[in-house]
Amino acid sequence: LVGVFLFTQEGPTAMSSSSSSAVALGDAFCVLAACFYAAYDLRLYKWGKLVAPRELIINKIATQAFFSVALLVAVQSNEAASFLSNNLNVETGLGLGVLVVWSGLAVNMLAPFLQVGGQQA
Repeated sequence: LVGVFLFTQEGPTAMSSSSSSAVALGDAFCVLAACFYAAYDLRLYKWGKLVAPRELIINKIATQAFFSVALLVAVQSNEAASFLSNNLNVETGLGLGVLVVWSGLAVNMLAPFLQVGGQQA
């Protein structure tokens, strides 16, 4: 954590006070995210030894999908829906489809499956 703190320091004249507080908040969120990821990785290591990799990954993907949809419903992002409905054409739809497939398959399914398999070895 000390390394993250030192790396993110700026000189006192580099920013205004409002932007420096925003940077400090962003840095705090990065450290919090690193702590959550460390906890996730440790839990995945533990459960990877107790549960078969395929079952663990299926449950992980289903849980992530549930929370993603729940967050979308909770936020009720009308701006995003109206942007997509007004600007969706073949080009943007194809780009959006590639991003969804990449994040769904490669990042959230393949990488954790390989991670769990590696941790069980």
